[in-house]
Amino acid sequence: MAEKPESLLYGVADRPPLGMVIRIAIQHNFLQAASLAFPIALMSQIGDGQSAVLHLVALSMLAIGIGTILQSLPRIGSGYVCPNLVGPNFFSVASQAAWVGGMPLVRGMTLVAALVEMLLAPIWRHVKFLFPAEITGLVVFMVGASIVQLGSSQFLGISYSGDPIDPHALFIGVVTFLVMAGLNVWGSKTLKTWAVLLGLLVGYGLSAGFGILSVTDLRTLHASPWLAQPFDSSFLHISFDWSLVLPFAILSICGSLKTTGNIITSQRINDDDWKEPDMKNVSKGIFADSLSVLSAGLLGGLPTDTSASNVGLTQATGVSSRVVGIAAGLLFMLYAFSPKIAMLLALMPMPVMGAILAFTACFMMMSGLQILLSTGLDQRMILVIGTALFFGLSLDILPELYLSVPAMLKPIFQSPLTLSTLIAVILNQLLRPRPEGGWRLPFAR
Repeated sequence: MAEKPESLLYGVADRPPLGMVIRIAIQHNFLQAASLAFPIALMSQIGDGQSAVLHLVALSMLAIGIGTILQSLPRIGSGYVCPNLVGPNFFSVASQAAWVGGMPLVRGMTLVAALVEMLLAPIWRHVKFLFPAEITGLVVFMVGASIVQLGSSQFLGISYSGDPIDPHALFIGVVTFLVMAGLNVWGSKTLKTWAVLLGLLVGYGLSAGFGILSVTDLRTLHASPWLAQPFDSSFLHISFDWSLVLPFAILSICGSLKTTGNIITSQRINDDDWKEPDMKNVSKGIFADSLSVLSAGLLGGLPTDTSASNVGLTQATGVSSRVVGIAAGLLFMLYAFSPKIAMLLALMPMPVMGAILAFTACFMMMSGLQILLSTGLDQRMILVIGTALFFGLSLDILPELYLSVPAMLKPIFQSPLTLSTLIAVILNQLLRPRPEGGWRLPFAR
């Protein structure tokens, strides 16, 4: 029986007041909305026009909402608040598919990715031996660390490497972060649930005042209709390409690793006596994620993934009730029928998003460190975890080192979380000693 931590205002099975549920759900929606930049960027590349952009964004939102709800249901998913968003790891191969065969090919290959993850789900519960507490701590830490590159660049208002820091963006990011952090540290438990929402209001206001949220943006928002149906006839067209099966399958496996880290983190957030991951629960979470990807393929949106920053938000607000996850999913699906609300979410200023990502990543990384430090690392695990951290973090610090890796392996080198987890799992098995001091065969249980 899980022991609810004192830091949680409402646990996973609790039912908060309706007003609080909606307030927390909206804060989750703003974090999920950051990933809407990917369908917008994809459609701008292939030049299908504004109408196609709106359709792709709306259909992606529907898939995200469906996945978020399914993940929150304990009979189907993990039962935790572990919302979905457009999977950033899939963006490069989705772009490749779009160039080769347009959106019908993207939809078809998304269905392939969903099938791979669906087949993995029942097997995943049997690999618990690969995730001892030390590696679990590493995975949780790297889930948070994977947000750092995006969050810090947006916090500073930098779009491309080498760009100068935007002082206005930096000011907005600092103020937004301090509002959220101040309310979280000094506020009551109830006031903490307002932290991100009030930070957003301050950040949006400052962004409009400094011109980061431009007049053009505001006019676009004003011109967007309140209601519109998101479907068009093209979402029925599906095609496949065998040459893209492998990269989509590898990315699906990488997505399963990320979902594993997010759900393990959710387990720990909700259990003060947490000792080791419940892999049966993780398997259900991966299955729910596969259904989200499946819905994206069937509807015509981009592939989805679970969100590390939203898991961090759960810890920051102290509200982990699955009712919030269901509400967040329902709201996101409703937004798909309102271009004005979708545009409001998609126009989130860079420094505001950077502040939120920095705020939530803190909780994720420190949670991972707490797990690691509580295990009493021996010499072998210091080497295993240290090596995984060394090369995992190098991917963010010096990404150019890995530009020449074989195409088949590129998906592994797109995510520090995936790379460090694979290194840790493999090294942990290779370096396992026998009880009497000899050596085990690799991957022996």
